[in-house]
Amino acid sequence: MPGRAPADDGYIDGDEETTMFLHPDHLLTLADQRHRELIEEADRHRLLSVARRARKARKVPAVRGRPAGTLASCDPSAAVPAR
Repeated sequence: MPGRAPADDGYIDGDEETTMFLHPDHLLTLADQRHRELIEEADRHRLLSVARRARKARKVPAVRGRPAGTLASCDPSAAVPAR
């Protein structure tokens, strides 16, 4: 750029921008690595979701089989008598 110092052009030490060409094998290696990272991230997400559901299921008490209150059930096979 006219009127500016080389250090002000945004390049390190005044170097000009150069295009970087990747070898096809290197590009394939990078793509495979990214693919593995995405699979690992999905596995972590899936495992954390399963763990969260399991923790939530342990915290919520089961309603079935427990008396709802002090009234007797209308079902003749109720195991808990009225108090």
